[in-house]
Amino acid sequence: MTTEDTPAAANAPRRVVLGTSCTIEDVAQLRTDLIGHLEANRPMIIDATRLERIDTAGAQLLAAFAIDCLERGTAFAWKPRPAALEEAIRLLGLGALMESPGAVLDIEGAA
Repeated sequence: MTTEDTPAAANAPRRVVLGTSCTIEDVAQLRTDLIGHLEANRPMIIDATRLERIDTAGAQLLAAFAIDCLERGTAFAWKPRPAALEEAIRLLGLGALMESPGAVLDIEGAA
């Protein structure tokens, strides 16, 4: 996972780029990285373009991250949600948990 900051504005969205895999082997490091992003308290665009593999542990981590964002009032957007992620969301019944909040539409243009 990588992060791209836009230096122009202090509250500009962070782009969080997921790697090709989000599986049990990846969740410990990904969790640490995501906590750092939450603590920055800035809007985020989660770029899952490269994501090819995701398992239950990875989907649960991303769902927990989405919930944490909602609870903290941190705007986020998935850009895009690839087929592997969509399938995991569907199979695990995580649809409502993985939705971006409505306020996120304002940050999507910053992508």
